Amino acid sequence: MAAYTAVLRDCVKRYRKRGGEGIVLGPISLSVSPGEVLGLRGENGAGKSTLMGMLSGSFAPDEGECMYGEGVPGHIGYVPQELSLYEDMTGLENLRFWGLAAGLAGPELLRRHEAQASHGIGSHADAEAAASG
Repeated sequence: MAAYTAVLRDCVKRYRKRGGEGIVLGPISLSVSPGEVLGLRGENGAGKSTLMGMLSGSFAPDEGECMYGEGVPGHIGYVPQELSLYEDMTGLENLRFWGLAAGLAGPELLRRHEAQASHGIGSHADAEAAASG
C-alpha cells in the first residue's frame, strides 16, 4: 500500500438506544494521503462528525477497520462547527479536561499543561472568562 495518513475500510458506526439500533454512518471506505486536505459537507445528521471522529481516532467503528500511517495516531484533528467549552470551567480547566478526553495522562498531560501556562495561554483564557462572566 502506498504511503497514507489514514484509511477506513468498510467502517460502520451504529447507535443504540432503547427500542433498537440504527446505523449512523456507513459502510464507508476512504483513504487520506499525506498532505491531503479533507473537507466534508452535508446536512445535519449526515454523519460528518462521526466520520471525523473515526478518522481522528476519537472512537472506533463498530465494524470495519481504521488504519494509520506511521506517526499519525494522535496527530489528526478537526475543528467542529461549534466549540465545546464548558463555561463553568476556567481556560486551563477546559484544556486539561479535553486533554484527558484525548487520552493524555500523567507526565504528558502535565508537560503540555505547563507549556500552555508558560505561554500565558491559560491565564489569558482565564482572565477573558472572568471578564465576560
